[in-house]
Amino acid sequence: MAEQDSENTPESRAYDLIRLGDVDSDLDSFAEAEQNYLKAVDAFDAMIHAHPTDLSARAGRAVAYTRLGGVQGEEIRHGDAMKSYARALEDWDFYLAAAPDFADAWYGKGTALFHLANSQSELIEHHKAEQTYKRAIACFDQALRRAQDDAAFHSIKGKALVALSLEYRFLNRPQEEWLAMVELAHEEFTEALALDPDDYSLQRLRDQMEELLGEGDEDAEE
Repeated sequence: MAEQDSENTPESRAYDLIRLGDVDSDLDSFAEAEQNYLKAVDAFDAMIHAHPTDLSARAGRAVAYTRLGGVQGEEIRHGDAMKSYARALEDWDFYLAAAPDFADAWYGKGTALFHLANSQSELIEHHKAEQTYKRAIACFDQALRRAQDDAAFHSIKGKALVALSLEYRFLNRPQEEWLAMVELAHEEFTEALALDPDDYSLQRLRDQMEELLGEGDEDAEE
């Protein structure tokens, strides 16, 4: 979801709080980040109270809740994180009920699901994580149907596929099942690189997928 510019409005000030939280999070100052995200949530709450159908404020609150869940997860508070992701999902569902063709909203919902699945995996709830990753991937597919040329959409779908392949391994699924997810992830990172060829992190992810696929071929030959 594109964040707002720096106009001096209640919405822009709420997004400024999210940006402050992001800076704190990058510095591992998670308590400070949490406070800024909570302030952003409160600011969007006030906007929604005044205008309950305000989709922009719903999207902003969903972003704030997703970021809040991220820092709660960093502090190993996965129960709190999952509650924050659930609140983000409520806002994305409200948004998509009114505007189902907005690609960024599908991306936002998928991102919240992706992080929710990460928390479930950390709590060793691998069956739940598997299903949640699949829901996230379905959201990214919806986003890509509406914006095929967005490198970020391809990239995060690839990351979700990698995470799903790990869940398959945790659940002792056959090798061909998790390798199939790795192959799909490789395709997504390749698509993302075609759109953003200077992104070194994408190059590294694609190379890692190629290494895993090569190892899988070697195992199959033995």
